[in-house]
Amino acid sequence: MRRFVHTVYPMIVLADVLTSEELAYVQGELATAVFEEGKLTARGTAQSVKNNEQLQRSHETATRLDAVLWNRPACDTRRYSGFKA
Repeated sequence: MRRFVHTVYPMIVLADVLTSEELAYVQGELATAVFEEGKLTARGTAQSVKNNEQLQRSHETATRLDAVLWNRPACDTRRYSGFKA
């Protein structure tokens, strides 16, 4: 029998970052967005374990979503002393 071990990582939740209208816009954009294999952006040994899809950064959807998501105070990671990119 094969067993799977899952590691649980903490997640930072930022509440009330988007209005309901902005959230609907983001969901609509993501519904038609182009995604790519996450391993494409991984380096070194991370490539062997990274198993996800992510928004294709070169797609125009990424530019539109950046404008909505990153231009707000709640997304300014400099505000969070424990955050490291």
